[in-house]
Amino acid sequence: MKKILIIIVLAIQFYNPCIAQDCLKSTLVNYLLEKGELLSGEETKDYYNSVFYVELVSRNKELNQKYGVYKFGTISPDTDKYILIKNDTNYEILDFYLLPESLEKVIAFLKIIETPPETILEYVDMILLEYRYIGGGDWVDED
Repeated sequence: MKKILIIIVLAIQFYNPCIAQDCLKSTLVNYLLEKGELLSGEETKDYYNSVFYVELVSRNKELNQKYGVYKFGTISPDTDKYILIKNDTNYEILDFYLLPESLEKVIAFLKIIETPPETILEYVDMILLEYRYIGGGDWVDED
């Protein structure tokens, strides 16, 4: 009886129709659809090639890392970009335009996963560079 129960549990676990990475891709696509960054009308998986995501420091272009802070959006240059904080069990989506709140949440997340201070500064630098690039950085003094 115990062996049968173990086999059933394993079968259910491997049958999961939503692979974690694909579920997260679908979530990102749905988020971009809700924000109006993508036009609706197709299957979610049909949008996968229209969405990019890149880990801010490692530059990894897959969502397979256990932890990460990603920039994501559509491949169109005229759309907004967002921040994705991801750990092995959940995620949070942040807006680059809400810079103070986004930085606060990213730093708190990185401290929780015991990221070295130098690496935290790399993430902050990458977020500030992106913020400036998308046009939110008028406060940066250019000498």
